[in-house]
Amino acid sequence: MKKEKKKIKKSSIDAFNDSADSNSDEAFIKTRFAVIIRDVMIERGLEGGKAAETLDINKSEADALLKGKFSDFSLGCLLSLLDRLDIYVEFVVHEIPPGEPPKGLRISTSF
Repeated sequence: MKKEKKKIKKSSIDAFNDSADSNSDEAFIKTRFAVIIRDVMIERGLEGGKAAETLDINKSEADALLKGKFSDFSLGCLLSLLDRLDIYVEFVVHEIPPGEPPKGLRISTSF
């Protein structure tokens, strides 16, 4: 019996847009926020108990963030953690001019 070949779909540059998950925008935002949190934790030397105390979470949650494991954290929780790190988050909404393609989400950082 011959094995049926699977069709391979060429991916775009943005893996989140290729996702069948309807929450790809949320996944993108959560990923960016988690990376920012992890980078700030590393930059400030926040590990273990010190990180947990600063972020007001338990040590295993702090360790998970440092390892890039953030799927159990809600978007709201990640925003709270950014606030506890004194990271200012600003949302800016722009209207897309008629005839221009949608721009999607963009997250800019100053560090």
